[in-house]
Amino acid sequence: MDNLIRVMTFNIRFDNPKDGDKRWEYRKDLVCEIIRRYHPQILGIQEATWRQIMDLRSALPEYEFCIKGRVWDDTCQYPTLIFRKDRISCKKVRTSGFLPRQKFTEAVTGVVCIPGL
Repeated sequence: MDNLIRVMTFNIRFDNPKDGDKRWEYRKDLVCEIIRRYHPQILGIQEATWRQIMDLRSALPEYEFCIKGRVWDDTCQYPTLIFRKDRISCKKVRTSGFLPRQKFTEAVTGVVCIPGL
């Protein structure tokens, strides 16, 4: 099954200090463990703040994060496309608005196109 491409989406929940013992600092190891367990070639995360993305990036060096050209803001959440470096190569990443206050990320990886993450 070498041709199988595992795709996963994961709402990691934004880093909310009001979450008490379920705050990001207590969840991040579990999030990384789940990602490693399923080992997707392509992963889309939702509700991630820039600090969460940086934490995941440090913990998951086998993955490339499509974040080039982003303007980071502490008050924003960033849907992010992530892919395994050993299986996927990203040819192009573009973020553009298509509806007021909505954005989509399009990543072209060979013949794989993932809009709307």
